[in-house]
Amino acid sequence: MEFTSATPGVCEVAVPVTGKVGVTTANTTADVTLLQRGTCTINADQPGDDMVYLPAERVVRSFEVLGVAQTINFPQPPDAALAAGTTTVAATASSGMPVTYTSATPAVCTVPAPVLNAAAASPVAAVTLRGAGVCTIHADQTGSDTYLPAPRVSRSFNVTVPAAPVPNPGDITATAGVSSITVSWQAPDVDGVTITGYTAVANPGPATCTTTDATTCVLGATAGVKYTVTVIAHTDGDGDLESDPSNEVTPIAPPVPTEPPATSLVLTTDKGQITTATQGQEITFIGTGFAAHSTVTITMYSTPTSLGSVVTDASGAFSKAVTIPTNLATGTHTAVAQGVAPDGTARAMALAITVAAPSSALPVTGVALTTLVLFAVALTAGGVVLVRLGRRRRVAGTESAA
Repeated sequence: MEFTSATPGVCEVAVPVTGKVGVTTANTTADVTLLQRGTCTINADQPGDDMVYLPAERVVRSFEVLGVAQTINFPQPPDAALAAGTTTVAATASSGMPVTYTSATPAVCTVPAPVLNAAAASPVAAVTLRGAGVCTIHADQTGSDTYLPAPRVSRSFNVTVPAAPVPNPGDITATAGVSSITVSWQAPDVDGVTITGYTAVANPGPATCTTTDATTCVLGATAGVKYTVTVIAHTDGDGDLESDPSNEVTPIAPPVPTEPPATSLVLTTDKGQITTATQGQEITFIGTGFAAHSTVTITMYSTPTSLGSVVTDASGAFSKAVTIPTNLATGTHTAVAQGVAPDGTARAMALAITVAAPSSALPVTGVALTTLVLFAVALTAGGVVLVRLGRRRRVAGTESAA
């Protein structure tokens, strides 16, 4: 039996024992050398002999020479600073063949042709950093006559630009609220200086708020007034760091709901927690716990009736004299003071009051009051004259008897 290869680029049959290249006279077997992936085709022949057998009809058989699978090991690259200009990436294939790279983000980074690192048996590529963002690199190994292409492996890393140092508190942002201003800022970055705290100052004043580490706080404010805010960073050095003014904002007054807000906080007066009042009476309401220098409105319910507004003092307290409207219906009402707490959340205090009509004096009828007064004076004067005349007569009578 003679075997020959019809695909010598893919497979070869061992040299035959007859010495004829590509042919073997082994009885039924032949060694086939696999050279690369592809289809191997082997011809089987029997040439016959000179006496009995004619040559046999050739038989052909084919089979696939399969490639060897391979994988890529691509370690995660670290983040890189744009200022560095370049960085490197490296990966290895289980086949030991070089890995090639492409950039999926050319605006951020690019990869030139890889340079084979023979010592490590892996290509090392220099990555050129072109802009801040996410750099994504693909690693590929296309395979060979023996190895199948490796599955692509991709890695991403950040190309960063450090923020410029901020010598003073920066990016001061003021946001108007109800009787308040919320201010935020960026912490300064000054070498060798430790920030020990911050003070935000409203302009116009006098409202302030302070923090130790936080870069935001809430200031009480008067509704309808335009403000800017300046932030001062206190340091452990010789001086403080002061920001530029913020944007201008105008806080709004506490809204008056149609129903009194639910609250367990009790409003009081200069005469304590009164329970009754009369139409036209002046009452001095007292409240506490509001944001310092903030607007508080005072409203009488059930039908909301404004009694006025007041700005709290530095402790968040107020004392406000108001007059109960003369046309306010008699009955039970609730006086409510509404504003914001020091943290900017809504705050309300309430006091239930029964309002009555003022008591009336007895009416004067008949002669006018002025006439009555003059008549009384005249009677008094006349009485005095009569008394004096009586005394004189008694004296005269005594002298005659003597």
